[in-house]
Amino acid sequence: MQNSKLQNIDIVIPTRNRGALIEAALVSVRNSTYAAFTLWIVDQSDDDATEQTVRAQMAEDPRIRYLRSKSRGANFARNEGVAQGNAALIAFIDDDCRVDAAWLAQLVAELQQPGVWAVFGRVLPDDATAMAPVAGEQRVSRAIPMALKDAPERRIYERNRFDLSFGHGANMGWQRAAFRHVGGFDGLIGAGGPLGTW
Repeated sequence: MQNSKLQNIDIVIPTRNRGALIEAALVSVRNSTYAAFTLWIVDQSDDDATEQTVRAQMAEDPRIRYLRSKSRGANFARNEGVAQGNAALIAFIDDDCRVDAAWLAQLVAELQQPGVWAVFGRVLPDDATAMAPVAGEQRVSRAIPMALKDAPERRIYERNRFDLSFGHGANMGWQRAAFRHVGGFDGLIGAGGPLGTW
């Protein structure tokens, strides 16, 4: 499945008590048009339901890896997943996301541009009618509490001069060297938390 001409990328999905619902995320990554990846699932679940779902997918695809973690919090899990891999590029999605087949190819292409150290993409709902518009670029779901990024235009932030609404863990890619430089995620900060030095 690996293409030696493609640059390898580690994809990390933190999860907890997702059970069979994580399968949609795994299948969407497996259906990527970009084949040179290792998918790291860091599971903080209280039971074995998520592990069973992941292991069933592992039996079909050797690019998937599973790690059981006793830590709690997506940021701890993301850091643990990064520590497992060694690819020069890293991507993150959440366990309730499904990615487009071209997502990974586009993310890698952006990360390979000179001077780019991180890339953040759009996060959209499955059903646009379930969304109520609010001020700015974020929308809030009527069904469940979540923030989505739907700004379609490309933006470039340089020298740490940006507003803090620019990125999110549900669709993010990094140069590994830059991720190490900023110190990874701060595990003590919950959802929406910044990287270590921000």
